[in-house]
Amino acid sequence: MNKRSAFTLIELLVVIAIIAILAAILFPVFAQAKAAAKAATSLSNMKQISLGMLMYSGDADDMRVQRRYQPAGDQISWREVTAPYIKSQDIYKDTVNPAAKYPDLESDPVARAFFGWPALNDSLKFLRGYAWANVWTGSQFADQNDVSMTVFDSPAGLFNVVESKEAWEDMGPYLSWVQDVDSETSWIPGITTNLQWNWGGNKWDNKAMVVAFMDGHAKRVTFSGACGNSFMKKPLTSTASDYWGLTAAQQAGYSWADTWCTTLPAKFR
Repeated sequence: MNKRSAFTLIELLVVIAIIAILAAILFPVFAQAKAAAKAATSLSNMKQISLGMLMYSGDADDMRVQRRYQPAGDQISWREVTAPYIKSQDIYKDTVNPAAKYPDLESDPVARAFFGWPALNDSLKFLRGYAWANVWTGSQFADQNDVSMTVFDSPAGLFNVVESKEAWEDMGPYLSWVQDVDSETSWIPGITTNLQWNWGGNKWDNKAMVVAFMDGHAKRVTFSGACGNSFMKKPLTSTASDYWGLTAAQQAGYSWADTWCTTLPAKFR
């Protein structure tokens, strides 16, 4: 009796069809799993950055790291200051954010040449993706001022670091939604990314972002859920905007502190 030594054409076609069906089922699942893993990495990065900032504060008499520092003839951001506590530049790189392939303002050689800052070595260069959150204390703008972490009454609900695509080291609600990120730095020749929408990191259909809070924890926050919270409130537990100490009369028509909420595009709500 002769034994079969090969598949018939029909059998091969059936096997190929089965493999194609399984691939069609599994590939989307693998893609979703990969996206979820990258989002988890971003969340872990945020957590590590936030803890590094807290360690910095512990060594700096509980002062919050400032958004940037300007030693003679130079400028560095909070990233350079907190990097020794985090030990890895990769932590500052978001694996999903499309802006993460571009240098931040203090690392961009074009910007450094434009402002006359000295060249940096690679150990001090950082990419975009995460931004220091602008917040107000009860009486002052926490910008380039020494602000004690003890002034924040509700650190678990107050933003510390947020996702963005901007070259700038900081973000806040007074910065409106910008559909062309380059428009924010158009006055600096040579900085071009062709990126759109300055907030978030292109996760979760661009309706949410990863946020690190003042107490060290990090989580996913929807854009609409973040609107009106955590930023520039006076006092921090209030829903009233802090207008930098202006009187009620001076505040008339001066609503830039609320623009992040009022300009939130419907597509992101």
